[in-house]
Amino acid sequence: MATGTLLISGAGVASVACLGAALLVLRGGSRVRRLETRMRVVTGGGGAATGVVAVPRALDIRRSSGGTPFSRALERIGRSPHVPADRRLHWPLVLAAGIVAALAAAYFAETVIGLNASPVAALVAGVSMVRFMFRWEMLRWRQQIFLQIPEALGLILRAVRAGLPMGEALSNVARELASPSREEFARVVSEISIGKPVEAALFGLAERTGLTEYYFFAVTVGLQAQTGGSLGETLENLAEMVRKRVSLAARMKAMTAEARMSASIMTILPFAVGGIIAAMNPGHMSPLFTTDFGFNMLMVGGGLLLTGLLIIRGLLRSAMRD
Repeated sequence: MATGTLLISGAGVASVACLGAALLVLRGGSRVRRLETRMRVVTGGGGAATGVVAVPRALDIRRSSGGTPFSRALERIGRSPHVPADRRLHWPLVLAAGIVAALAAAYFAETVIGLNASPVAALVAGVSMVRFMFRWEMLRWRQQIFLQIPEALGLILRAVRAGLPMGEALSNVARELASPSREEFARVVSEISIGKPVEAALFGLAERTGLTEYYFFAVTVGLQAQTGGSLGETLENLAEMVRKRVSLAARMKAMTAEARMSASIMTILPFAVGGIIAAMNPGHMSPLFTTDFGFNMLMVGGGLLLTGLLIIRGLLRSAMRD
């Protein structure tokens, strides 16, 4: 049993080491295609016939990051090239989490299913854990920017009403706003200073962050540049809409607090009850750890608990997106 476990553990480590190369082949750029399709709809050739602003392509996401082959392989796995280095998770943490997940899955598969399923389980678990951490890293960064959108639009609105041009208003945001939005607007200002149109630079900001609110902002600025009119009034309406969206997101988070608390209680309860039983009646829980059948039941229960938590998390995220 111990020798088999060590072999499976080694297979799991090797599987995790190969996950980058495997996903280079298996993973398609579905998110890239969705964003580029959206950009083609917004900036497409309809132009004057459709009333849509014809803006140059702000950014080709697949060629945006450059860097080493290793960094591009990480992007294939799921790491966003737009998250600043100081906002990323440390590599030892990501690697350790992937290895631990792979070893745990390999041991579980070897114990419950059989030896042949261990490498596959290790590969899937390792890849899933690394992708999960990369996605959490990106969502955390995006959420921080999302919460700063009302403040950013407020600064821009006040600057425009004071008579400043849009470029100077964006520079004011890059100076006054807190991180991480400060760095993103500084990049927008830098692109404008080298000759890029304002609306194209703003579309680049929207693509990097993936936030619908910045797409609205870019389209608003582009339409105003094409048709004229009062930019201050348009920005005021947009800022009010964005404030309502941010407030609605906070309200949804508060409304789902009960479900998230229930999930936390469901996670803690089995361990708490097991600890109480073991303290009141020593030896009562021993068959779970000393017999094959008990250990298999323990592993199956842990897997079902994890599956339930993932389902609850997915439902909550779906409700908040809708």
